[in-house]
Amino acid sequence: MYRTNPLYWPFLFVIDVLGGIFFFWLRFMPFQEPQRILVLRLEMIGDVVLTTPMLAALRRRFRHAKISIAVRPSAAPALAKNKDVDEVIKLQPPHFGGRGSWLALFRLANKPYDLVIEPHGDPRNILVAFLAGNLVWGFGSRGLGFLLNRKGVDRGHTIAKLLQLVGGGSTATKWCAFDDQIAKKLPKKYVVFAPETTKPEKEWKDSQWQELAKKIKLPIIITGQKQQLSIPKAVNLVGKTSLPQLASVLKRATVVVSVDAGTAHMAHAAGAPLITLFGPENPKEWGYSDDRSIVVRHPSMGMTPTVVGQKIRQLLKAR
Repeated sequence: MYRTNPLYWPFLFVIDVLGGIFFFWLRFMPFQEPQRILVLRLEMIGDVVLTTPMLAALRRRFRHAKISIAVRPSAAPALAKNKDVDEVIKLQPPHFGGRGSWLALFRLANKPYDLVIEPHGDPRNILVAFLAGNLVWGFGSRGLGFLLNRKGVDRGHTIAKLLQLVGGGSTATKWCAFDDQIAKKLPKKYVVFAPETTKPEKEWKDSQWQELAKKIKLPIIITGQKQQLSIPKAVNLVGKTSLPQLASVLKRATVVVSVDAGTAHMAHAAGAPLITLFGPENPKEWGYSDDRSIVVRHPSMGMTPTVVGQKIRQLLKAR
């Protein structure tokens, strides 16, 4: 099954069958120790954070290789000071940008990489990876999988399937860049509210956040870039932090309550106790299940302010 609109499935199937016939030889290319590796991770910041265990696994397996990763400019701070990466290439995907991005992408494709990894399964990125690398590893669940030399199984948790693709490793995510300038001025104990997401279907209503605030005795810190939330006496940091500053705020938090978005992945990588509010996405693919993380599903599965308040108290007792 393809992970895209079912209307496209017949077309993708025909393309993949024909491509599999003409490019069958790619599966039999010999593997040689790569000296130059490129990871194409052109999605959001949360996706980049979820890729850090795979980067660590690549560093352990190919100690002498130069590892580069191409990310959106907005996601580049997620890799600052990360010693598993030698080069961060800032690249706005052309399918979201203009002529300059297309030129940058084609320049990337002309560099001689020994191995290119495309973790998302985007056919546009797979094509670039095919042009840029001698070998290409990735997932073909959205089409053009016949261009891959190694095709991973696109199911299960995102971290686990990425590690399976490169041969295994630790599932611990990593965030290395912190700036305490703002965090050191906050109370010793506090709860972070992170309500912002780019997808409306993942949002929690303002009234629900406000009701949850009434159930919390600790100071509340509100984070984000644009989305404002009106809660009396809360410290409003919306639009006032860089990503390293936000990471420090999250790291020092007593509990972080976040919608299913990049801030949740940042908080987990920073080591904060985390409650993630999931809407339509599958937490078995994107969530965390360790002893400092709790997933709460949409209202039909119990995601109410009362239930979230209970989960906060549960994490507080565990500390």
